Amino acid sequence: MRIREAVIDDFERIDALYEQVDKLHRDAHPEIYVNPVTPVRTVERISSIIQDDLIKLNVVELNGEVIGLARGEIMTSSDVALYKKRAWLLVGIIVVDDKYRGKGYGQNLLDSLYSWAKEKEIQEVELTVYSFNKEAIRFYETNGFSKISQKMKRNIKS
Repeated sequence: MRIREAVIDDFERIDALYEQVDKLHRDAHPEIYVNPVTPVRTVERISSIIQDDLIKLNVVELNGEVIGLARGEIMTSSDVALYKKRAWLLVGIIVVDDKYRGKGYGQNLLDSLYSWAKEKEIQEVELTVYSFNKEAIRFYETNGFSKISQKMKRNIKS
């Protein structure tokens, strides 16, 4: 097992891993997510993410195959008087191929983002996770994350 930075040659596996998460979201929230008829991600988009100094896209490789990925981004507070000036790591996604879950690879990926954030002198980590995703919530809670807000919705259709 090896954690490394993603390269553009990983595009097909990266796209397939994102698709696993996309399907999870489509199944849980068909009122929000659709099965797209055009590609969601392009080589150009992934390439720009890989090249962005404020974004880290790491993959976990097992026997030469990419089986998981993690994306983190350094965020800074907006320039509004109410907000304290700060920077934090926003975990955008951690996904491990269905066949390899529960073996510690997600933890390895999260730890790789922590290491990168520490190199950037970042001390806080935030993320968003849907309430239906109990497996992810357990993973993040096990890693010391706690709820700081709650997004709610209501349908007002007659």
